[in-house]
Amino acid sequence: MVSNGFKAFAVASAAALLLMAGTGPAHARSVNVAAMISCVDKIAGKNAAITPWATVQNNCAFTYKVKVVWNNGADSPCQTLSVREQYTDTSTPGATYDGVRIC
Repeated sequence: MVSNGFKAFAVASAAALLLMAGTGPAHARSVNVAAMISCVDKIAGKNAAITPWATVQNNCAFTYKVKVVWNNGADSPCQTLSVREQYTDTSTPGATYDGVRIC
């Protein structure tokens, strides 16, 4: 005969497993987003004192909507870049290039 304590433990364990099972795809998706971003590259640019600028290029296999991110400056609007397409963005004086993000 199974004790009530063991039954409660078994039910709680099963519930925890069901809750944790749903967290797998979310983690996998965030890894995929990071991978997508790595194929859009900064190919030129300068952190100039007057007009900092950066040119990025989509080296991915698909079209993506991206933005240029700046430290101490406004990010660019989202731009749709097809394969091998480039985009140049400028920012405010004192801003420095921080990367490219998927919109």
